[in-house]
Amino acid sequence: MPPKESYRDRVFTTEVVAFPGVVHIDEKRNFTPVMEKALELGGFPEEREFFRINGGGQVTTGFGHAAILSHADTVVEAVKKGEIRPFCLKKF
Repeated sequence: MPPKESYRDRVFTTEVVAFPGVVHIDEKRNFTPVMEKALELGGFPEEREFFRINGGGQVTTGFGHAAILSHADTVVEAVKKGEIRPFCLKKF
Protein backbone atom coordinates (compact mmCIF):
# COMPACT_ATOMS: atom_id res chain seq x y z
CA MET A 1 0.00 0.00 0.00
CA PRO A 2 1.51 3.36 -0.99
CA PRO A 3 2.21 5.79 1.86
CA LYS A 4 -0.06 8.76 2.51
CA GLU A 5 0.96 12.00 0.88
CA SER A 6 1.32 13.62 4.33
CA TYR A 7 4.41 11.53 5.12
CA ARG A 8 5.57 10.31 1.71
CA ASP A 9 8.73 12.47 1.99
CA ARG A 10 9.78 10.47 5.07
CA VAL A 11 9.37 6.99 3.57
CA PHE A 12 12.23 5.15 1.89
CA THR A 13 12.10 1.82 0.09
CA THR A 14 14.65 -0.89 -0.70
CA GLU A 15 14.91 -4.07 -2.74
CA VAL A 16 11.65 -5.08 -4.49
CA VAL A 17 9.44 -2.47 -2.78
CA ALA A 18 9.01 0.88 -4.53
CA PHE A 19 6.33 3.54 -4.84
CA PRO A 20 6.06 6.57 -7.13
CA GLY A 21 7.35 9.70 -5.43
CA VAL A 22 9.24 7.77 -2.73
CA VAL A 23 13.04 7.70 -2.53
CA HIS A 24 14.31 4.22 -3.36
CA ILE A 25 17.60 2.96 -1.90
CA ASP A 26 19.25 0.97 -4.69
CA GLU A 27 21.45 -2.13 -4.58
CA LYS A 28 24.48 -0.04 -3.57
CA ARG A 29 22.70 0.42 -0.21
CA ASN A 30 23.61 4.11 0.07
CA PHE A 31 21.45 5.34 2.95
CA THR A 32 22.64 8.95 2.68
CA PRO A 33 19.14 10.23 1.78
CA VAL A 34 17.74 8.63 4.94
CA MET A 35 20.43 10.20 7.14
CA GLU A 36 20.04 13.59 5.44
CA LYS A 37 16.28 13.53 6.05
CA ALA A 38 16.81 12.57 9.70
CA LEU A 39 19.21 15.49 10.17
CA GLU A 40 16.83 17.84 8.36
CA LEU A 41 13.94 16.86 10.60
CA GLY A 42 15.98 17.16 13.78
CA GLY A 43 14.83 15.75 17.07
CA PHE A 44 11.95 16.47 19.37
CA PRO A 45 11.95 19.95 20.95
CA GLU A 46 11.66 18.43 24.42
CA GLU A 47 12.28 15.09 26.09
CA ARG A 48 9.59 12.55 25.22
CA GLU A 49 8.90 9.14 26.66
CA PHE A 50 7.72 6.45 24.29
CA PHE A 51 5.93 3.31 25.33
CA ARG A 52 6.02 -0.02 23.58
CA ILE A 53 2.80 -1.78 22.81
CA ASN A 54 3.41 -4.23 25.67
CA GLY A 55 4.57 -1.61 28.16
CA GLY A 56 7.99 -0.41 29.17
CA GLY A 57 9.92 2.64 28.08
CA GLN A 58 12.81 1.07 26.20
CA VAL A 59 12.68 0.15 22.54
CA THR A 60 15.49 -1.90 21.01
CA THR A 61 15.58 -2.32 17.26
CA GLY A 62 17.71 -4.28 14.85
CA PHE A 63 19.02 -7.79 14.76
CA GLY A 64 22.53 -6.91 15.97
CA HIS A 65 21.43 -5.09 19.10
CA ALA A 66 23.26 -7.52 21.41
CA ALA A 67 26.58 -6.71 19.74
CA ILE A 68 26.00 -2.97 20.06
CA LEU A 69 24.61 -3.11 23.59
CA SER A 70 27.65 -5.09 24.76
CA HIS A 71 29.71 -1.98 23.86
CA ALA A 72 27.12 0.61 24.87
CA ASP A 73 29.36 2.38 27.40
CA THR A 74 32.12 2.79 24.82
CA VAL A 75 29.72 4.04 22.15
CA VAL A 76 28.00 6.51 24.50
CA GLU A 77 31.36 7.88 25.67
CA ALA A 78 32.54 8.31 22.06
CA VAL A 79 29.32 10.18 21.19
CA LYS A 80 29.77 12.48 24.21
CA LYS A 81 33.38 13.21 23.15
CA GLY A 82 32.24 14.02 19.62
CA GLU A 83 34.20 11.09 18.21
CA ILE A 84 30.99 9.68 16.72
CA ARG A 85 28.56 11.96 14.98
CA PRO A 86 25.37 10.90 13.23
CA PHE A 87 25.77 7.28 12.34
CA CYS A 88 23.69 4.60 10.73
CA LEU A 89 23.82 0.87 11.23
CA LYS A 90 22.83 -1.32 8.33
CA LYS A 91 22.47 -4.99 7.74
CA PHE A 92 24.93 -6.87 5.60
